[in-house]
Amino acid sequence: MFKSYFKIALRNFWRHKFFTFINVIGLSIGISSALVIYLIVHFDFTFNQNFDNGDRIYRVVSNYTFSGEEAHNRGVSGPVPEAVRNGVSGVELTVPFFLLDQPNVFIPGKAGVPVKFKLQDNVILADGRYFSMFKYNWLAGSASTALNAPNQTVLTSDQAKKYFPQLSYSQMMGRVITYDTISVAVSGIVEPLKGNNDFTFHDFISYSTAKTNKALSDELSLTNWGGLHLHLFFLLSWHLIQLQLILKSN
Repeated sequence: MFKSYFKIALRNFWRHKFFTFINVIGLSIGISSALVIYLIVHFDFTFNQNFDNGDRIYRVVSNYTFSGEEAHNRGVSGPVPEAVRNGVSGVELTVPFFLLDQPNVFIPGKAGVPVKFKLQDNVILADGRYFSMFKYNWLAGSASTALNAPNQTVLTSDQAKKYFPQLSYSQMMGRVITYDTISVAVSGIVEPLKGNNDFTFHDFISYSTAKTNKALSDELSLTNWGGLHLHLFFLLSWHLIQLQLILKSN
């Protein structure tokens, strides 16, 4: 019986080729559209979801008025991180970092001729607080010490192999890298973060390096409330989250 139904359907399709073609194309477009929408929604809802305590991590942004128009910026002024850390209750950890403007990177080469990597993106100034909030797998070095001193840098494994393709991770430790005019030593190697996330940085220069470099210090403008150069995240205290849940339940 099913064989007969199948034959009848094929005959009808063959008799009405044009309408069959339209229906097949419409069905294909509908299925493809549904699949694309699913992939977009899945991508958005799985973004930045692989962090410990992700429900307690918040980003500070700037809203301001310029020439009568409202404006928004993802950065904050230099003094804001310390102001939040010292003056805002319920904040367990503040994590500032600064994105460098695509420096050229120089690695010591043979015969004293450095190897140049032009305009490297995703290079930031950060410190141990960054790695306390965002957990990386360490291949060399330690999160507690790697960025404590000026002129240190941590690399992701991909970037480390790019700079030093012939060396093991242990051999890379202590090697000198120059970002434009800033010379630093490798103090750690980490695996890149997995999953969909905004944190695609691969070079982490110690935040305190700015204290020894006037050009960096001026760029950060740590005492200037007018600039919006820093990025700032903070970890809300667990006790405050519990209090909010209790208040909502009541």
